[in-house]
Amino acid sequence: MTSPLDAARQWIADESPSRDEIKQSVDNLCHLYAAPPVGMTHDGIYSAITFLMDQLGEQMEALVLPERKSSMGIDAGLLVEVKEPGVQSQLAECPGERRARFECLKQELKSPF
Repeated sequence: MTSPLDAARQWIADESPSRDEIKQSVDNLCHLYAAPPVGMTHDGIYSAITFLMDQLGEQMEALVLPERKSSMGIDAGLLVEVKEPGVQSQLAECPGERRARFECLKQELKSPF
């Protein structure tokens, strides 16, 4: 996979885009900068933006880049899949029941074998 900078260089060389097309590409890259797709990095996208801004003869200070969005998040999904319809998942217990079960298991671990 080519980097965004390489793709921008190739595009400029092959297509000779207009000033408006370059501005539109910078705008598109700014949106990608906030949350890069898989295989792209913030730095790679920033390099492509810088290159295109140089092609326009404009300074990077003229741009307001969006804040980076974190690609990490809390995985609140189920840890196990319940395959039998009659079996109640322990994950479905209310927090109080889970805490009581945890305390019980903790006490069992303290007891001698």
